[in-house]
Amino acid sequence: MKVLITGANGQLGSALQARAPFDCEYVAKTRTQLDITDAAAVDAILETERVQVVMNAAAYTDVEAAERSTTAAFAINRDAVSTLANACASHDVRLVHVSTDFVFDGTKRVPYDIVDDPRPLNIYGTSKLQGEQAVLTVLGTNACVIRTSWLHSAQGANFVTKMLARMKAGEPLRVVTDEFGSPTSAYSLAEALWMVAKRTLHGIHHWSDEGVVSRFEFAEAIAAQALALGLLPAQVILQPAVAADFASAARRPSYSALDTRRTQSALGMRARSWKEGLDLTLRDLYRAQEVRSA
Repeated sequence: MKVLITGANGQLGSALQARAPFDCEYVAKTRTQLDITDAAAVDAILETERVQVVMNAAAYTDVEAAERSTTAAFAINRDAVSTLANACASHDVRLVHVSTDFVFDGTKRVPYDIVDDPRPLNIYGTSKLQGEQAVLTVLGTNACVIRTSWLHSAQGANFVTKMLARMKAGEPLRVVTDEFGSPTSAYSLAEALWMVAKRTLHGIHHWSDEGVVSRFEFAEAIAAQALALGLLPAQVILQPAVAADFASAARRPSYSALDTRRTQSALGMRARSWKEGLDLTLRDLYRAQEVRSA
């Protein structure tokens, strides 16, 4: 199997390359190497590379900025995805597309199933939902949409790297207690996506690490595990807060955990716990710190 990975230098694109099975060949393209908003460029690479599967890890993910840059968010998360899907249809290529827990409104208090109706609260979630719809409309059973949540890795801007940077600064941190989800390692998602490609799964599926926590509980775990690894010089002070305490352009779901049982069964694999996923990210950060100090 030969696979094209878009968004290759992002946290998920990098994880997909790191977790690629030995029996799969892949071509990884960064945004500068392949702009998925460019229909001619997408068509050309599918014609040249002759891949069987495209894994789309390219996305506009800045939730706050999307409220101000609506055109850019829809251009990447909807229009470019539609372009990619149409090119895949023309070349008979499967598309594995990554979406988000933010397609839901957070009114449930149990993990969202794939049959639950999406009701996004913000531009980011709306643009991702319309991207999902474009993929499935164009490709039908030749596509799989995987929703994930609270993705983190050792690279890029995510909750873990942002929290650690602020913790290292030594200032007290206020973290919300009223937003709940499932933190997910980029490695965990990458492993699942490779299985999706191999099993030719189609339709909408959910994947995240196991367990549901608040942002505050997640921050507590980051602080404790980072301190144990030597990533922090001392304990940090965390102060509980609520989402309403912070000015925000984007509304966020207060609960966005995903029910992954159907996907675990379909793939024949178990999701790791969110604490194990966090350990993977922190150990990568520790190794990077050791290299820098060597």
